[in-house]
Amino acid sequence: MNSSKTAMRRRALLHQLSSPYLSILLLVLLGLLILIHWSVRDQLHDLQSYNEGRVADTGRTLEMVGKYKSELENLREKLRQKCDPADTHVDKVIPLPPSDLKSDEVIITNVNLKSLLNGPIPCEESCAHHPLLLDHIRSVMDKPSGTSPVLKDVEGIKNQRGQTGQMDLILKYFNNKKKGFFIEAGAWDGEDLSNTIYMETQLAWTGLLVEPNKGVYEILKGKKRNAHSINSCLSIKGYAEKVKFDTADVFGAIEDEKNPNKENLLDLRNRYQNQFRHKDVARESILVQCFPLYSLLLALGNPRVDFMSLDIEGSELDVLKTIPFDKVHIELFLIETAHSNETAITQLMTRNGYEMQPMPPFDHIYFKK
Repeated sequence: MNSSKTAMRRRALLHQLSSPYLSILLLVLLGLLILIHWSVRDQLHDLQSYNEGRVADTGRTLEMVGKYKSELENLREKLRQKCDPADTHVDKVIPLPPSDLKSDEVIITNVNLKSLLNGPIPCEESCAHHPLLLDHIRSVMDKPSGTSPVLKDVEGIKNQRGQTGQMDLILKYFNNKKKGFFIEAGAWDGEDLSNTIYMETQLAWTGLLVEPNKGVYEILKGKKRNAHSINSCLSIKGYAEKVKFDTADVFGAIEDEKNPNKENLLDLRNRYQNQFRHKDVARESILVQCFPLYSLLLALGNPRVDFMSLDIEGSELDVLKTIPFDKVHIELFLIETAHSNETAITQLMTRNGYEMQPMPPFDHIYFKK
C-alpha cells in the first residue's frame, strides 16, 4: 500500500515537471541568473581596474611630491647660501630699515619698481640712479614734438622775457647762445609766464619741462613744446616718492608739513584763489609722483644743462639739497627765493662753486664761477 502511494506521488511529480509552463519558467530563471552573473563579473572587473589605476596614480603622485620636495630643499639651500654663505639659519630675522634712512645708505639690492616709487627704501647704491627707476622715468616722460610749438600768442612770445623780465640778463649771460639745454621746474602751461619759451622758439634751445599739476600739464602737452616734459614734481628727499600736492594754480606746491614756511604759503594760495589764471582747472589736493632731479637727468643721459629755472613755491632749498653737484653740470640757476630760505640757498650754492646775483623782486641768479 505504501509503495503504491509513493509510486503515485512520483508519477504526479513527473507529470508536473513535464508541464510546458514550468519548463518555460525555469528557462527564464536560468537566463536571469546568467545575466546577473555576467553583470556582476563586469562590475567586479571594472572595480578591479579602477583600484589598480588609483594605486598607480597614487604612486605617481607620491613620486612627484618626493621630486618637488627634493627640488624645494635644493632651492632653499641655494637661497641660504646666496643670502649669507656663512649663516645657514633659516630663522634669521632681517631687521626693518631705520625710519631716518638716507637715500645714499647701502643695505640691500632686491628692490622693485613699486618700492622705488614709494621711498624711502635701502638700496645697494643710491636709489636715485637705479636702472628700474630710470627706465620707468623714460617710459612716462613725453618726448619733444620735433615741431614748432602750438601757441596762443606767437608774436607775443618773441618779446617774452620771463615772468618779470629776468630772462634779459640770462640771455645776455649766454650771449644769445643757440641750441642750448634748459630745465624748467614749475613749467606751468608751457607758455604763460614761461622762462624758457623764448629760448626754444627764438634760439632753438630744447630741454626738460617739469610740471606736477595734472590739469595744467595736459594744457602744456597741447602746446607741443619741442622739449621733453614730465607730469611730476621734483623730490625734496633725494628718492622717488608720492606726495600730496595743492593744485593752487601758479601757487601750486607740495604740502610739506615740515616746511617752516607752510602757513604763509597756504595763506598765499588762499588769498589769491580768485585771481587764478586757469580757473578751468579745479583746485584740489592730489597725490603726485616726485622724482629726484638727478634721476631725471640720468634718464636723459645726464646732459650738460646750460640753464635751470627753479620756481616751485617754497621747496627750492630742499630740492637743491638733493643735487649731487659733483656728478652734474648746471651752468646757471634762476631760483625763486621769495618763499624759501634765501640765506641757506646762497650758502649751499656758494659751497658748490656758484656766485650769486640778486634778481628782484622774487629771484636770485646763481652761476658757475
